[in-house]
Amino acid sequence: MTDAWVPVTSEPVRGTFDDDRFYGLSGLEHVRAAARGLVPEPPLLRLTGIRVTSAGPGRVTLRQPVSPWFQGPNSAISTHPLVEQALRLAAMTGAPPGVRVLASTSTANYIKTAGTEAEAFVAKAQIVSAGRVRCTTTATVEDALGRLLTHAVGQFVFDRMDEAPKPPATIERPPEPSYPTPDPPVRPLDGTTSPAGAEWMTKDGLTVLGAYVSGELPPAPVQRMMGIRLVDVGEGRTDWAMVASPWLSVSRFGVNPGPVAYLMNAAVGSTGGTLRPALGTGTSRVHVLNDLRCSFFRVAPADGRDIIARGRVVHQDDRTIVINAEAIDSDGKRVALGAGHGSLTELSVAREEIGPERVLQTVLFTDIVSSTERAATVGDAKWREVLESHHTIVRRQLQMFRGREVNTTGDGFLATFDSPARAVQCARAICDAADRAGIKIRTGVHLGECELLGTDVAGIAVHVARRVCDLGGPGDVLVTSTVREASAGSGLSFEARGDHELKGVPDRWQLYVVRM
Repeated sequence: MTDAWVPVTSEPVRGTFDDDRFYGLSGLEHVRAAARGLVPEPPLLRLTGIRVTSAGPGRVTLRQPVSPWFQGPNSAISTHPLVEQALRLAAMTGAPPGVRVLASTSTANYIKTAGTEAEAFVAKAQIVSAGRVRCTTTATVEDALGRLLTHAVGQFVFDRMDEAPKPPATIERPPEPSYPTPDPPVRPLDGTTSPAGAEWMTKDGLTVLGAYVSGELPPAPVQRMMGIRLVDVGEGRTDWAMVASPWLSVSRFGVNPGPVAYLMNAAVGSTGGTLRPALGTGTSRVHVLNDLRCSFFRVAPADGRDIIARGRVVHQDDRTIVINAEAIDSDGKRVALGAGHGSLTELSVAREEIGPERVLQTVLFTDIVSSTERAATVGDAKWREVLESHHTIVRRQLQMFRGREVNTTGDGFLATFDSPARAVQCARAICDAADRAGIKIRTGVHLGECELLGTDVAGIAVHVARRVCDLGGPGDVLVTSTVREASAGSGLSFEARGDHELKGVPDRWQLYVVRM
């Protein structure tokens, strides 16, 4: 493992496990206390940002912010830790005192993939059948736009303790721990990780995956987030390893099934990827994973050793592919078995012959000034409140000025507009509204040609807007000369800020700040 490939899970663990007294409560009381923030946050929830937002008899709702850190090699974001947690907590609401809820099986059906534009995932789960020993739950995961991403079914075992512990006399909000940096999901994504991107267009899947093993390609963000790495690959097979860190736990008993399911998903999905051709141009038939079924046999101890997952193609024809996976802990004991079914789909990439579509767009970047320092000062809980307020402010103004949100980096936004004047007016409104909320924002605006890549945008215009934003101070709306010239007649007033070099962008650029 090189210095550039250090997993987040190698950091000192954050969070606290519930003590045994909480097993003296009914499961519903326990989950409701978690929704009110009255029980300690376990490490996995600090790692992923998953929070319980509501709970009732037989039902729960959870929310997870979408962070660039959760991107896989194909830029898509997995819902596995969230959906497994939702399934389990729904089962907990039906558990009496003195009962542990143990995962038995889960089946996740993939409806749609999502990237960082999803903003947040919302999981809703409920009990469909419960007895003295077994419980079955279902869950759905949607993005912030209400699009259904995943449907899942889980089965759980009620493991009764010999004697129910005495419940706590009172349940009070635990003291908020202080850490030198924000929790992982809200940190800026550093430059040592990136999805493979265009590699899949020009090379076959086996070659691309082999580049991950050799270190030629940097790990995807989620691999660093969760301590997962690809260790061996061949045609129709892959081997993955995941460090069994306490970061991946919600209890003192060991690694949560959610990260194990994610590891199995990585093994199954990448094993199908070994058969993927180089896309090139024209139409290619590629395998798409439709569902993943997991059976859990034991809880792996969070002892810092590796859990190994092996994926193998066991069936393939002209329509479907079946891949089996097995997860084993460092003592050679089986943790889980999985099976994934995929289908063949035709992917047209003929557009590459003429290049991506290019359109003239006004690009707006926003950024919270000194966000890292402020997060360290106010603490994680308060910083989450600041970010939620910030996101609400920015999105409200984007809606008012007809801007299109492209993505968010946690403490900033990228948006596009058809009108440079409206982009500037929106930037001014964002800064003013944020200032009233005690949040200092800087913004950068540039007008230029952008490449359309699905819902994303790319090109030199995006880089220019980002660098212009970086040069602004608190409350500044900093723009390029192209924006100033295109806004003539709008009534906007600009003040020259001199010419500047923009990092990674050729030439010098004349910049202006919008006057109040």
